[in-house]
Amino acid sequence: MKAELLWFSNDPERLIALAMRRCYTTKVWELLQEDVSTPGYKEYLTRSAFRRLEFDVFEHVRLLFRAEATPTEMLHVVQRHPFVSSTELGKGQHLLSMNLRTLTEMGRRLHCDGSDCSELVRVLPDVSPTVSACIASPPGDEVFDGEKPSSSGRSDSDLRVVVVQHLPSTWISGRLGMDLPLDVLLRHSMMTAEVEGISRACSHQLVRHRTFSYSQESQRFSDAVNEGVVVPPSLKGTEARRTFEGHIEASRRAYSELRRMGIKKEDARFVLPLAVKTKVLLTGSLWQVCHASFYRSSFSDVGAKAQWEINRLFTTLYQDLKSADPALPEKIQEM
Repeated sequence: MKAELLWFSNDPERLIALAMRRCYTTKVWELLQEDVSTPGYKEYLTRSAFRRLEFDVFEHVRLLFRAEATPTEMLHVVQRHPFVSSTELGKGQHLLSMNLRTLTEMGRRLHCDGSDCSELVRVLPDVSPTVSACIASPPGDEVFDGEKPSSSGRSDSDLRVVVVQHLPSTWISGRLGMDLPLDVLLRHSMMTAEVEGISRACSHQLVRHRTFSYSQESQRFSDAVNEGVVVPPSLKGTEARRTFEGHIEASRRAYSELRRMGIKKEDARFVLPLAVKTKVLLTGSLWQVCHASFYRSSFSDVGAKAQWEINRLFTTLYQDLKSADPALPEKIQEM
């Protein structure tokens, strides 16, 4: 097999560090970016994720290859690594997309017992020197010797979607110099977005779309009582609104009281309602965005009937991506 790395996510170790921090703090996106700007901190968090085998945060880093391989070689790759997306281009050429978690697993396997993925793994030092070094010599326990960022800071926000990174579908056809069907381009293009100000109820619906990669604020570690709540529009200006607010206030008092009693956050959170806001970093291909948006957004007749909060989320996400990628369809059909 011969492989050429066409594209990978910008500043991969910074993205890994942002995903790690997202899980442990209520901070909004701008403050997370300040956190990981601390010298040496993104490398420390990358090593920490590797040491603890928390490879899920590596999934936000995506890579795109053009490979020359025999059918047998390609079959071996996709069978051993099911999260590799492959499209045959003809004349033994293939378009491959994967995440850094998959490439890391290839590297660990190659380091241990050899593998026919060496052509793919050889780019690892260029993509993430820290991960490459960890594979060669797994890190031990480590304490960050710089000044750790504070976990406090502005936390509550209304719904907003921040498109962190985006590989447009048209970039791929331009880079390859060939016309490809839109569905192929969508499967190999990608986006990473920060979603803030949605309720836990909405996030439970969001993670049903299993093909995305997620890093979500954890109520085991973050002080979730500092987050606001999402109020359903149907409750505004009614007696039901007062009932709702009374329950929210009672749950906050119960949470604070349990914490004063020495109960850990992971157990005190059991009294918090689904209305509490959360933040999620998600990554996926544009095909996955279109698929989810068909069922959830106002860009399809089916999605227009979805529950109001997740409809608003995917309508906002799809609108933002469409503004940056005109190849996305005006009206989404089932994919």
